[in-house]
Amino acid sequence: MIRSIIRILFCLFLIAGIAFFRFAEPADIVDGFSNVVEFLGKSQLTSEYKLIGERYDEKDDYTGCYKCTADDETGQDVIYGGCSISDIDLKIKGKVETTSGDLKIRIRCGSDVYEIDIDENGLFEDKIEFNGGGSYVMIQYEHFSGNIDLKTEYA
Repeated sequence: MIRSIIRILFCLFLIAGIAFFRFAEPADIVDGFSNVVEFLGKSQLTSEYKLIGERYDEKDDYTGCYKCTADDETGQDVIYGGCSISDIDLKIKGKVETTSGDLKIRIRCGSDVYEIDIDENGLFEDKIEFNGGGSYVMIQYEHFSGNIDLKTEYA
C-alpha cells in the first residue's frame, strides 16, 4: 500500500516537473535551479546555536562579521559561504589574538582547501574568489584561547 502511494506521488512529481520545464522560460529554470543549489549550500553553515563564536552584521550568507573570545576551544565553525552557480569575489580581513593553542582560517572552494596566512601581529587580509559550487569560510580551533575578529565583504 505505502509503495503504491510513493509510486503515485513520484509519478505526479515527475509529470509536474516535465510540465514546468516544458512551459517555463529558460530564466525561470535557471533561477529555480539556483534557488535549490543555494538552499542545499546553507545546510553546511554552522547553526547559530552551535557556533563557537558569533556572527553579526550579516548581509547574506557570504558577508558579515564574526567574533569569538575562546577559552581552550577545539572544533570548527563554518561561518560564511554556500553553493552558487555564479562566481563570487570576497575580501576577508581581521585580527587574531592568541593566548594559547592554534587557530586556522580555512577557505574551501569546491574540493580545494587553503589557509589564510596570519602575520606576526595577528592580522590577516585576503581576496577570495569563489568559482561556483560549494565555497565556505571556516575557522578551525585547536585548544585555542584568545580572540578573533573577522569581516567578509564583496570585493
